[in-house]
Amino acid sequence: MHPKSKIRRNRIILAVLWSLSLAGISFYGGPVSYGLFALFTLIPVISVVYLLFVVAFFRIYQEAGTKWLAANHAVPFYFILKNESYFGFAGIRIRFFSSFSTINGLDDGIEYELLPGTGIRKETELICRYRGEYEVGLKQVEMQDFFRLIQISYRNRETMRVVVRPDLIEPGQLKSVDISNIMTRDSSVNPSQPDVTVREYIPGDDVRRMNWKASAASGRLMVREQTGEEQEDISILLGTERRSGEQTVYLPLENKMLEVVLALAVYFAGKGIRSRTIYLEGEPEDLYVGGLEQFDAYYEAVSAVRYGSGNEESRLMQLMAGDSRLYGSRMVFMVLAEWSTQAMELARMLNENNVPVTAYIIGSRPEAPVAAGQGLRVLSISTDTDIREVL
Repeated sequence: MHPKSKIRRNRIILAVLWSLSLAGISFYGGPVSYGLFALFTLIPVISVVYLLFVVAFFRIYQEAGTKWLAANHAVPFYFILKNESYFGFAGIRIRFFSSFSTINGLDDGIEYELLPGTGIRKETELICRYRGEYEVGLKQVEMQDFFRLIQISYRNRETMRVVVRPDLIEPGQLKSVDISNIMTRDSSVNPSQPDVTVREYIPGDDVRRMNWKASAASGRLMVREQTGEEQEDISILLGTERRSGEQTVYLPLENKMLEVVLALAVYFAGKGIRSRTIYLEGEPEDLYVGGLEQFDAYYEAVSAVRYGSGNEESRLMQLMAGDSRLYGSRMVFMVLAEWSTQAMELARMLNENNVPVTAYIIGSRPEAPVAAGQGLRVLSISTDTDIREVL
């Protein structure tokens, strides 16, 4: 029988007994009738006092095996329920956070009983589903009195908050991209003989390429236009706009976007192809990875990327339209939450400069390709899709 059904049944029984005892006093009197009436009247009071006592002396301890977790990877987890009083406790249930995490092998409907001064330790595994920072483990405590007349619930006062990194999925191949287009794309670049020339500075150019001697001679800011060793092989544009204040909305979305970025970067790093990831944290930020030996640092940096409502994807597209390095890429990937007018315009400009574009639009529902054309492919990926099936 469901706990609430038991409580309802027991309350009806108590109400009937209390009414009969009241009738006994009214029609018969005597010590037995008064004694039964007092007993049935005091039972709810005793139940309330008992529950307050349990709340005061019941303790919860919980801990994960590590502070830093990766999404969809199980880590050791344990919790302890402890009775620090001289009276036994019964009718205790624990509810777990379940929106973003799972506790393996434990039903949160289990009822626990604790003898005086004892505790119960449960060891299991914790799996977090999304990248981000949120509460996991034991969320709520439910208690019933011995008579099963009253149930109270309260939030665990010492919840556990964890930082979860995105899952690293290594695709065996990229079905959504013609890799030969990247490996054999015609270019004026000669990697073995860098062609170092200078041109006038354009906003967005890397200041490390500034040629101060040429700038002094011409009276204008000049940068080294260095093809070859500094050519961008792959560019990845990552949208970091937080599109909702609800965790249930933004956690799955942001998690999937970072999964896609990491999968692309690790795939090309494994082939020794250098990639540049550009995103907004107020201003444009760059991350580079050229091989697997550099990937750990890249993964840490991507895990720490901060989303915000001010990091509009449209502004990122507009800023990148004036980024000269982007047009030297062998291919550009876009990982966005929306296929906007600004994204379409940037893709058109890149295509006109012989730079192919593949865009992944992360959303709530899987759809057919959003757009396709010469040098452009746009695919939609839902937040619950295994990206190995799409990439």
